[in-house]
Amino acid sequence: MTLSILFFAVVGICLVIVEMFLPGLVFGAMALLSMLVAVILTFVQFGTGPAIAMLAGLLIAAGVVAAACFKSLPKGIGSRPTPSDSSIAADLQGLQDREGRSLSMLKPAGKAEFDGRLVDVTAETGIIQAGRKIRVVQVLGTHLIVRQV
Repeated sequence: MTLSILFFAVVGICLVIVEMFLPGLVFGAMALLSMLVAVILTFVQFGTGPAIAMLAGLLIAAGVVAAACFKSLPKGIGSRPTPSDSSIAADLQGLQDREGRSLSMLKPAGKAEFDGRLVDVTAETGIIQAGRKIRVVQVLGTHLIVRQV
């Protein structure tokens, strides 16, 4: 029986590692179930005190293993790198006083095209219909303020 407790505890910790690298809750749920079985078997064989100690030990071990795995993962795993707001803002500064065309109705926000580039814009005042000629009157960080020409 002691070997089965050790088996379920080790399998639970190993499944935590697998969950960190292949997220999706399946391995996490199996890890939780395996560790729960280890705690229940400890309770049945040794009583309440050792079962609580087993539970605490498994929680600490799972936390340490998860933290170690998390630190070892490369930054941005599974996602594309995104440019920072400052690089976007610097890029948008080049659109100051440029003329383009509204692609959607701006009421007051919508989509516009400047030199073949699709951007989000906000109308300075009122509503601007789709397909109208517009000009960038102000660049506020990552926001473009436009006016109908």
